[in-house]
Amino acid sequence: MNPTKLTAQWLTILFATAFISATLSAQTVNRDRYIVLTITSDPDAESAFSLDPEDKRAYFYLTADTDNTPVEIVYGNICSTIMVHSRERDAVGTQYVYLPKTSTMTIYGNVNGLNCYAAGHEPFVDFGPLDFNGGVQGPVSNLNISHNQGLKTLDCTNNMISLLDVSWNTGLEELNCSHNGLTTLDVSRNTALKVLDCSSNALGTIDVSHNTALVSLSCSENGLSQIDVSRNTALKLLDCAANQLTQLDVSRNTALTDLNCFANELRSIDVSRNTALIRLICSVNKLTTLDIRSHTALEELNCQQNKIIQLDLSQNTALKSLRCSDNRLTTLDLSANQSLKLLQCYGNQLTAAALDRIYCALPDRTGKEPGELFPAWTDDWDDIPDPDKSKVLATNGRNATRKNWEILYKSNLVSRSAPGGEVTGFTGRYICGSGK
Repeated sequence: MNPTKLTAQWLTILFATAFISATLSAQTVNRDRYIVLTITSDPDAESAFSLDPEDKRAYFYLTADTDNTPVEIVYGNICSTIMVHSRERDAVGTQYVYLPKTSTMTIYGNVNGLNCYAAGHEPFVDFGPLDFNGGVQGPVSNLNISHNQGLKTLDCTNNMISLLDVSWNTGLEELNCSHNGLTTLDVSRNTALKVLDCSSNALGTIDVSHNTALVSLSCSENGLSQIDVSRNTALKLLDCAANQLTQLDVSRNTALTDLNCFANELRSIDVSRNTALIRLICSVNKLTTLDIRSHTALEELNCQQNKIIQLDLSQNTALKSLRCSDNRLTTLDLSANQSLKLLQCYGNQLTAAALDRIYCALPDRTGKEPGELFPAWTDDWDDIPDPDKSKVLATNGRNATRKNWEILYKSNLVSRSAPGGEVTGFTGRYICGSGK
């Protein structure tokens, strides 16, 4: 190659490199905007780059206002500057894995999104010759975000935070503070919130009356005895499971597509105006009636462990999954539910004849994934006999199996959460359409 041409190419590369370096150098970290994390020490953790699945190294994800935003992370005598992208370019964010030698870490810069966890994945960002040896830090015990008023998303789930002040973060749109030790949470100034997950804490109350932009609210597994969502008319998802609610008014939440009020003390629930519902979970309550005739879009219904006597499914033509076990049903008409692929109906008052009619009404799933039908349960050792078992064996299960349905026992172990094996030994001879 011509030496002159080669020299020109090298000069071009050098000038380009110098330009990029100068551009990066010109970018400065905004030290007026910062987040402070206090982290509980965990001396039993492994190296930050360990492949040990029990490794308890800490990590978090960051997003910034714009692409290639310089962010400075300081802990102890270690100072690291990384480039962080916007959420539009990188929805997950830049991952940072660390083993700080002090209990305090400060994140400087125009960060608008922080996801912080106690343990997790291998790092995919090269931080150069940083010293990752020494004692590892465990879950975050304190989080001060008052000096970053540009924060839009915060996920601090699964930590040890007992107090969280978000009053300065009025632009916050998504907040996940679930699985912590919060006893109070004031979101009255966070009027831009669209997503709030404060589940699995120790909250006695939660006031969301000022959060009219909320689309998703999860407040399950707290100590709530009441919740007012009358002003949250944009809600599409409401998860208030495992609380102590005796009443739940969702009459103004007509946009709801997903409602979970599992494991409360509800004696009734009116969902007549929630016609957009796709999933409804109201199991483990004290319901005696449930009117879902106006819910033509409903695909999943779980009303297990109530006291329901009758269930009209004639209008639920989109229904795919029905769990209605442990109620007081004597009949179940599935003739309109031709999309059904899962049915749990054990623990009711269904006779063998009623079960035979159910088999005949099941949709034909030939050429599709097999449907699953659970008409009885087992404890796997037969120490506790299921009264449904004899009735199930007296039916003609072939009326269901020939349509590609599996008839299974529901396991009594782990709260009947796992399949307990295929039902065999049917003695019935019922013929569909014959009435006998």
